Amino acid sequence: MSIKATEVFKKHTEVFDEEATKKYPHPFDFPELECTQSVEDSMKLNSYADPCIIIAGNGMCTAGRITHHLKHGLSDKRNTLLFVGYQAE
Repeated sequence: MSIKATEVFKKHTEVFDEEATKKYPHPFDFPELECTQSVEDSMKLNSYADPCIIIAGNGMCTAGRITHHLKHGLSDKRNTLLFVGYQAE
């Protein structure tokens, strides 16, 4: 789902302000961005040791791949969990 949402943003760069496009004219088109299509590729992120940002689509963190990322990453004090949308109590 996140990949599909990112594709929408890629198609509508005209809505980005100057700050969003300062470094890259197309903010979602840079070499370090890697989208994982398969569950297997997503699970490989659990053993990734370098800094990274994982964008996940399940808003309530109750199902899907995000549950595995939370299980493997929340105990690491170097990581941050950031909610950018609505979150139920």
